Amino acid sequence: MSFKSQSRQLKDSSKKVSCYAAFTSNQMKVLNAETPKGQPHQKVNQLLKMIAEKWGKMTEEERVAATEEDLVALTIIMNANREAVVMAGCPCKKCSNARDGHE
Repeated sequence: MSFKSQSRQLKDSSKKVSCYAAFTSNQMKVLNAETPKGQPHQKVNQLLKMIAEKWGKMTEEERVAATEEDLVALTIIMNANREAVVMAGCPCKKCSNARDGHE
């Protein structure tokens, strides 16, 4: 896939951040904040089973309440990252089509 079609796909993408992704992100921050100083942070794959069990026990209302703020923040970050990739232009850094890319 060419850069031009990749950037168009990113620009046109309407993929949204899921509530579960926002919850996982939040839980990782909380759990790693509890990690004693000097100890390495845990990775998602080490904690995902515990996070999934906690998510599974929550009601829909608890899920919405637990993810509202993080969902907005992650959506803003995702959109900013998508826009940065689209605006970065051609990856070759040699052509004059820095905004449009080329084949």
